[in-house]
Amino acid sequence: MKRKLLKLISLTLVTILLLSLSAPFVTANSAFPDVPANHPAVNAINWANHNGIVTGNNGLFLPEDNMTRASYALILYRYEGRPAVSSTGGFSDVPASHVAHTAITWANANGIVTGAGDRFLPEDNMTRAQMVLMMHRYNNLKGRNNTSSSTALDSFSDRGSVPAAAQEAMRWAVTHGMITGNAGRLMPNDPVTRAQVVLILFRYVNAFVGPTASVPPVTTPPPSTTPVQFAPITISGRGNSVTNVIKIPADYTIANLKHDGRSNFYIWVYDGSHELISLLVNTIGVYSGSSLLDVSRTNRDIILEVTADGNWTIEIVPFKAADTAAFSGSGDMVSGLFRAPASGTWIFTHDGRRNFIVWVYTSSGMRLAANEIGTYNGEKIINFGNDVAFWTVEADGNWTIRPR
Repeated sequence: MKRKLLKLISLTLVTILLLSLSAPFVTANSAFPDVPANHPAVNAINWANHNGIVTGNNGLFLPEDNMTRASYALILYRYEGRPAVSSTGGFSDVPASHVAHTAITWANANGIVTGAGDRFLPEDNMTRAQMVLMMHRYNNLKGRNNTSSSTALDSFSDRGSVPAAAQEAMRWAVTHGMITGNAGRLMPNDPVTRAQVVLILFRYVNAFVGPTASVPPVTTPPPSTTPVQFAPITISGRGNSVTNVIKIPADYTIANLKHDGRSNFYIWVYDGSHELISLLVNTIGVYSGSSLLDVSRTNRDIILEVTADGNWTIEIVPFKAADTAAFSGSGDMVSGLFRAPASGTWIFTHDGRRNFIVWVYTSSGMRLAANEIGTYNGEKIINFGNDVAFWTVEADGNWTIRPR
């Protein structure tokens, strides 16, 4: 739920804290905490994230998770620049409400995907051969080099396992260095991971578009100097619901959430074009907590999809100033903005039984301060860099954050 990098935040006297940026945020190594700096796809993932091609889930990229067919269509569609789509779609298992409906409709209309009869099977895992075939079709759509070596697959022991429909595409991908295999094998019918998909797209761009895929710093969108000052926005309802378009006054705000039901309660955030942005909450039963709402990659028009079995309330509020960096509470919370010391040792405690996850956001990026399960009492060195900052906490119990 919480991954974007906040803007440089300026402090005005003692009355209010304003969110503003004088320079873009930069993280040193990776856009995602679960993609280490030595990961073979880190440059590709940073590039894809910077260009809005991948966004992650709850602040994580999940590099070793399998890529679904729908997700891959969405990645190609985003890379193409999210073109307008006039067709209404042609697959019975991809309703208009599906997060990848527009992307799949675009891919189908342009011959990149064909499906199985009137079904696309959007949640099926994408195989390596299917990925290469879709990439080859996309390349042909763009009119780029589609030549291949007739002997490109000869050195792979499992070349006979490549489906007939994908053999030319696989030869093309190997010829141009997008597919290199593993220990002399292509593994064409194995699922392809999220990291592998992005790495192969990165190689494709470098091979056919040019060195434009060089990796820029991991940054947020352009700065804004507009003060975060607005009246709270409150939406309430009961059961499953999709809101009307909501205009959010700032890139970064806090969503206070409540639910009195006994079953699933989760809220997806979409932009005005029904592209998925983030997941605000995912829990079961009665809930009261706060979450960071980041709409910095949108025009601030959002739609919320609520799944619930009881009454729920969403209150969107601006950040406030905090007198101190020390923070305590219960459950999920987002702190106010505080002027942090350069660095120091901080004590974290938690008396719950499930996740205890703490992030600290500054103008130099976001850092994972704690990632524990259950009861916890420990110390961490936090380097704030004499900056304005805030905490986000995910927890199921009481917790404290304080300097030693």
